[in-house]
Amino acid sequence: MTLLASALSVFASRSSSVFASQSNSPQGRLQGPSSVLKVVDGDTLELLGVGTVRLIGIDAPESSYNRRTSGPEEVRLGQAAKAFLSRLVLGKQVWLELDTQERDRYRRLLAYVYLESPKGDWSSGGRRFLQVNLEMVRAGWAEVYTVPPNVRYATLFLEAQRQARSKGLGVWGRAATGTEKGRCDPAYPEVCIPPPPPDLDCKDIPHRNFRVLPPDPHRFDRDRDGVGCEGGAVQPAPARPGAAEGEGVFQESHRGV
Repeated sequence: MTLLASALSVFASRSSSVFASQSNSPQGRLQGPSSVLKVVDGDTLELLGVGTVRLIGIDAPESSYNRRTSGPEEVRLGQAAKAFLSRLVLGKQVWLELDTQERDRYRRLLAYVYLESPKGDWSSGGRRFLQVNLEMVRAGWAEVYTVPPNVRYATLFLEAQRQARSKGLGVWGRAATGTEKGRCDPAYPEVCIPPPPPDLDCKDIPHRNFRVLPPDPHRFDRDRDGVGCEGGAVQPAPARPGAAEGEGVFQESHRGV
């Protein structure tokens, strides 16, 4: 609860420097609204009339035990991330902005999620919004997870992550103790990857196209151009049977903002 309260305080002290190189208006059309029915975990929602939505560009800790869960500490952090997201959006209406690739291989819709708020620093149609993806990174409850071709706000997310990490927010609060989530190799300054052992390959981590500094102990930067695990985009799922070209995500009753 202390970590959650600390993360919530980030809203009151939001830094304008995060928007230094980006517009504070969504680059794509906002579709909606749709009601949030369920928070699955810190990066996945269930929306009325839409289904499962995976937040683009971020990755929260696993909130339950499965084949990807590293242990009880990750589940504890994952539950905290889920609770933070629930407090933010559960039972409320949200709008969606799509990027280049609409769905992942699990058929989940990929989107930037927006919540109308007078304190929001995004503007569309004369209204103010919070971008939920960005808020999760700002509060330290999600890491940047960039998967081309959906890279629209990657630079913005990386700057937010640097600030959250420097302040010890959310999962980064472990950094001071040097345990688990805070055990990050300095060769990979934009993401948190533990040093060997064990030796990791790109298939073992969720990060793509991140900065690499010598000595690169995991050898992620095979061509030595300073970028690790280049490419690796999730393959687009096949089109839905019978789906018309240009079919919208929402029902006709939903309108864009």
